[in-house]
Amino acid sequence: MALFERPEVVILKESSDAKEYLEKLLDLQNEVQKDTPLYKKIEKEIAVVKAGIAGEDRIMFELKNSGMNLVVLHDICLVDPEGNTAQIDFIVLTPYVTVFIECKNLYGDIEINSRGDFIRTFSYNGHRFKEGIYNPVTQNERHMLVYKNCRSANKGKFVRWGFEFYFQRYNKSLVVLANPKSLINDRYAPRELDGKVIRADQLINTLRQMKSDVKSKKKELLDFGNSILEMNRADRTDYLAKFVELKNAVEHDPTNQEAEEIIKSRSVDGEIENTAEHNGSESEVTGIEVSANGKIPSGGIENEVTKIDGAETGELKTVAAETESEEYDATACGAAEADEHSNPDSGSNVLQPSSLEGNVLERDIAKNADAVRICPRCGNRLVMRTAKRGSYQGNHFWGCSSYPKCRYIENLPSGQNEG
Repeated sequence: MALFERPEVVILKESSDAKEYLEKLLDLQNEVQKDTPLYKKIEKEIAVVKAGIAGEDRIMFELKNSGMNLVVLHDICLVDPEGNTAQIDFIVLTPYVTVFIECKNLYGDIEINSRGDFIRTFSYNGHRFKEGIYNPVTQNERHMLVYKNCRSANKGKFVRWGFEFYFQRYNKSLVVLANPKSLINDRYAPRELDGKVIRADQLINTLRQMKSDVKSKKKELLDFGNSILEMNRADRTDYLAKFVELKNAVEHDPTNQEAEEIIKSRSVDGEIENTAEHNGSESEVTGIEVSANGKIPSGGIENEVTKIDGAETGELKTVAAETESEEYDATACGAAEADEHSNPDSGSNVLQPSSLEGNVLERDIAKNADAVRICPRCGNRLVMRTAKRGSYQGNHFWGCSSYPKCRYIENLPSGQNEG
């Protein structure tokens, strides 16, 4: 009779910290005076979290309607014996393999060049933007490493060796772009990235194609899923506390310069703004917990928001282009529509500019239309430089950040160097 059994999708864990975090943010925003810097900062965080939730909801919809035998765990937080943390959007158990899914609900298209760099391109308000983003495949593989460390802990030497030796055969990484309007250009991507970044509408076919030499039964999948669920950590970082502390500091002393500077800056408590990528990974700010301290590596044109313990702050990503002369903050637009979702590692998962954050983003992007620039020769970011000698001494120009390896320069339009 097993031949006629109907496929079943079992959701062992569907809840996520993102929705609870969103409710708390909305409540906190109601307690803050409108049109203040703190109110606007919370408003941006809300847009990011909403986008993240929308992206993950889309992935969950695809999984529930897959017509496959699957066991699904959503928003799993793991801590290995060394203290490294991983907040995983989805762990999907198929009869053949275990798949770790990182959800990205990005606004714009993604290009993966021959060096494995991820470049996001999007248009907004008549301007075209191009920015580098943190490699989500690397991020997801770090999550898998934490999982592997948790699994192999307390195992005998021989058993641990066997588990680690066969790990790649039975455990797979997938980065899924939840925005249906996003396109992926991976024509020149390195072979090791082949098939690891897909659109949401390709998810089920991709899962069907993942095979191995071992096929598990439903009960085995359930038992294995429950063993993963037992490793899930409920004691996660409370990212809301940072906003509450700022609110209390400002209310206690309206002239508190330190609090005001933090509110106006891109970061809260030293972390990249939008701590929502969940997990110390992901919080898509750091949320992206790719390391023990949960901080996302810096140095790219953009630092992706990390998922908030569970909520990939949608990847509504914040563009952070730092030049030698000034730091620009152009937030790449919009929050996702209500039916779309993303999660924490909280990223920029934005589909269309929303009324929540549209005005703020439109102002920032229009103001910094030329802030985010990529070198057309080597793909590194361009930075603002000042000529120190010669007939153009004192003039500003765009130069490649990899100088002297790359000597590309771009002069400012006529008139911008005057005065």
